[in-house]
Amino acid sequence: VRIAWNKSEDINFDRYEMAIGTNEADVRGSAVLNTNYKADVTETTAELPGGVYYIDMVAYDKSSNWRDVTGQTNNPEFDNSEFVPLTSFEIDHIPPKIAFNDNAYLSLTNPAFSPNGNNLKDTTAIRFNVTDDAAISHLPVTLEVRVEIVDDRGSSVKHWEITNFAPGWANIEWNGKNDFGQVAADGLYTVRITAADRAQNRAVDESLKVALDTTA
Repeated sequence: VRIAWNKSEDINFDRYEMAIGTNEADVRGSAVLNTNYKADVTETTAELPGGVYYIDMVAYDKSSNWRDVTGQTNNPEFDNSEFVPLTSFEIDHIPPKIAFNDNAYLSLTNPAFSPNGNNLKDTTAIRFNVTDDAAISHLPVTLEVRVEIVDDRGSSVKHWEITNFAPGWANIEWNGKNDFGQVAADGLYTVRITAADRAQNRAVDESLKVALDTTA
């Protein structure tokens, strides 16, 4: 993670003291990183395990006067402290999970269908579940999901984009037509589902197959 801050305009400014911790109520007591930075430094990077972290920062001048992120100082006369939520961030290394029923064929209403307009197996519905077990912050959990129908050459013939996907079950119906509104060629197709979380961790599943057959 990269953390940046503004450079102090105080000509007597000396250093910053930064703590990154896991407990908002006690950042320094839960600190996984506690470092001093010289006056001319305005950014840093850190490699941390997954979790939610909070940043507390104190600025010191050359006379050891200090002020923290809430405005509190070592001299109450100059305090302008008020409640200021600490800056927080979440690190997530775990991709979402894509799941179907135990029997993959049960995840398609019609594993083989014939979109020829006779009202018999003209469509098939894809049922799938996407979850994000790594979601540990107070932020709402939303995912980006892309569902594709892929032919035997690996080309996507039909796709659906779902933004702000709430974890859980979903159904998508395919009427056999491609992205241009034309009925796709007969053949065996792969259902490719790609899910990405806020951190852009990605999961891909290509285990479902569906057969399209319009031949009498």
